[in-house]
Amino acid sequence: MSPPEEIKCSEGETSKDLFFIAKGECECYIRDLDKKERFVRVLFSGQHFGEISFLTGAKRTATI
Repeated sequence: MSPPEEIKCSEGETSKDLFFIAKGECECYIRDLDKKERFVRVLFSGQHFGEISFLTGAKRTATI
């Protein structure tokens, strides 16, 4: 279990990890064209993130 407010992955980094949320929730942010961080959505228990990098090897598209 991760402590509250811990960043699990950052937009632009490379990784091959895929995450499943077993308990709790995570906030998702992206940087807009002005490089300002913008809230996108909340992910809840049972959801996942990191699949784009996991499947394609591309850089992370969001900060979670």
